[in-house]
Amino acid sequence: GALTGEGGIAGSQVGKIMVFEFCTFVALERGIAQQAMERLSVGKIKAKSYKMRFVS
Repeated sequence: GALTGEGGIAGSQVGKIMVFEFCTFVALERGIAQQAMERLSVGKIKAKSYKMRFVS
């Protein structure tokens, strides 16, 4: 929702999502990863704060 709605990213550009207790990893196409970071680097989802960062 946050990526495809607020982030303006097509669902087809989102890959595997791994959810853990304290963090979540989302695979994105390389071409839109920077765009996602710029639009969604800090915010709230369902009243919970989040931060984004790149991992390799």
